[in-house]
Amino acid sequence: MAENIRRKNNKYFHSVRLKEDLCVGCTHCLRTCPTEAIRVIDGKAVISEQRCIDCGECIRTCPTDAKYALTSPFKMIENFKYRVALPAPSFMAQFDSDKISLDKVYTALNLIGFQYIFEVAAAAELVNFATEQYLKKTKKKPLISSACPAVIRLILTRFPEYVDNIAMLEPPMDIAAKISKELVMEKEQAKESEVGVFFISPCAAKVTAVKEPAGKEKSPVTGVFSMTEIYDRVMSVLKDIKKIKKFEHAGKMGIIWGVHEGELQSAHVKKKVAVAGIHNVISFFENIGLKVFNNLDFIEAQACIPGCVGGVLAPTDKFLAKIRLKELATKLKISQLHPEKIIKKYNMDFFLLEKKPEPRNISKLDTDLIKAMEKSEQIDQLTEEFPGIDCGICGCPTCRALAEDIVLEGKLSKFDCIFILKQKIKNIKDELESNDNFKKK
Repeated sequence: MAENIRRKNNKYFHSVRLKEDLCVGCTHCLRTCPTEAIRVIDGKAVISEQRCIDCGECIRTCPTDAKYALTSPFKMIENFKYRVALPAPSFMAQFDSDKISLDKVYTALNLIGFQYIFEVAAAAELVNFATEQYLKKTKKKPLISSACPAVIRLILTRFPEYVDNIAMLEPPMDIAAKISKELVMEKEQAKESEVGVFFISPCAAKVTAVKEPAGKEKSPVTGVFSMTEIYDRVMSVLKDIKKIKKFEHAGKMGIIWGVHEGELQSAHVKKKVAVAGIHNVISFFENIGLKVFNNLDFIEAQACIPGCVGGVLAPTDKFLAKIRLKELATKLKISQLHPEKIIKKYNMDFFLLEKKPEPRNISKLDTDLIKAMEKSEQIDQLTEEFPGIDCGICGCPTCRALAEDIVLEGKLSKFDCIFILKQKIKNIKDELESNDNFKKK
């Protein structure tokens, strides 16, 4: 049970895991989970596999480090003759470019076992161009960026009404994996099975996006490594570098994807908005009026603040990383890539998802309409009985969540609420005292 984070039906893969021996049932994670996926049962956190979107907020807030992200083991690279590192734009923000150049970092990646480096920032520039082409053809507005897997899963879980607005485009990580694998196979005359492409990730959601991709059957990415682990490995070999190699680099418009509004800068549309932070994204989708929503052309939504540099697997302070990435972007030139030629080579189908991501039906009360209405009424009645302070003492994140668990799961009772139980005890005490006084008379 030490790593059991899912309920009885293992329908979904999740990278967020729980070390039960470290969990003290403190409810920090329960109260910060954006999809109410966590309950505390018998003093331990339990994560609903249907509701969890692997955003990593529970990892960020757990005071005992009981939550962690299950990433690929580094020794996995040994299974491949040719190994490609796919550093996210945010990886470049982990280093002070005035002291450690990108070429030195990439030389270090060579030393730790990667023969090739393909910047995901370069693929981001291609996705920028593909997005422009897609916006010209699609009639569905606004378009919601498909770059953040946690946001995509949030939509599938909590906002299925917006599924049709998700851009049917592969995220930069996947485009980088497909192109780099093809380039290595061509250069080395290698078989596909000999080439491993590994993403250096700032977040847990990317792991899930590789293991269980939305909108396609299989990810082109071989494995995902924690950015902190790769950072530590790079730092450990910097002193061993005798000669720094020269590498080609993406331009500023690809690098800047690592921070809030980075993608937006390249979206050549007038009516656009960027939202960062999973709770801010939820608030945005909940509160934006339909008229305003339909008047937008493009939405950049990221689960982390201030963008991917704020991912839970990134070692550097997120605000320092943001400054570093912006400073690096100012030093870089406009990309030498010719995205229109590359897209012409592959055609737009290369950039499109195979199918529309499927919503998760987690809010359905019952297949029978009458029973569903009855359950809804029971939930409303129970919620009214509870104090409404959402203290989490019962093991549920909100009073309404407790009411839903009682009606839909049938495993709890209203007396799991400490306030209801306290009132019940008081009533019994008052009744006993009243009976005792009656007997004395």
